Amino acid sequence: GRYEEALAAARPAALGSDLPLVLQGRAAWVEARRGNFAAAIPPMQKLVAVDPEYIWGWQQLAEWHNETGKPASYLEAAGELCRLRPGHPLSLTMRGEARVQTGDREAGKADLRDALRLHPGYSPAAVLLFDACLADGENREARAALSVLQEHLTGPEVLVKQVQFLARTGDEDGAVRAFADLCQTPGEAPPVFLQLAVAELHAAGLGDRAAEELEKAWAGGDGFNPWAAIYWLDTPQGGD
Repeated sequence: GRYEEALAAARPAALGSDLPLVLQGRAAWVEARRGNFAAAIPPMQKLVAVDPEYIWGWQQLAEWHNETGKPASYLEAAGELCRLRPGHPLSLTMRGEARVQTGDREAGKADLRDALRLHPGYSPAAVLLFDACLADGENREARAALSVLQEHLTGPEVLVKQVQFLARTGDEDGAVRAFADLCQTPGEAPPVFLQLAVAELHAAGLGDRAAEELEKAWAGGDGFNPWAAIYWLDTPQGGD
């Protein structure tokens, strides 16, 4: 977090203004790390214009455009990554995500499928493919992507995907069981995962059952996610 020192290290006085491209890129990266994307993106764009083969620069630009909500620019940078590293699962996953964001959903899902064909256990592609297919009502393919996650990942991210899939496909008891497991992940599940699961159960008309599981979790003693108690307080039962 000592950003000024990091910038100084990337700009050694002995080199003057004649900095190597990799140090200029690292200086831009430092600015991005402290959230100053306005000072990071234009210099990196200049660097990839000078050297269009600068893979690391294109990857940073893709990530930064995604973080700052610029899907068209994200797609452009991800496309360059695919040019430089054709058939690489990360490049395909980024381009697939960007295509989905820009509305080219079928092409985006095709990229994500290709990434999984190249690397069957590549969970970032499986997460994005699951989300896209579930949103598009393609339940069979969403289930296949979920199976990849269940095989290669553990923890709250997989559990919340299970809740989403089961709730949207009408398996109410299964969704509630997955939610109960999520509530029993002590200190592991960030609040966003629990929040997503609660919202999913409410959307499926299972708000009362979600409240019951939240109460069971924190009232049961050891081994519960502390956010379960907080979200229970926000329910009508907890508010009473």
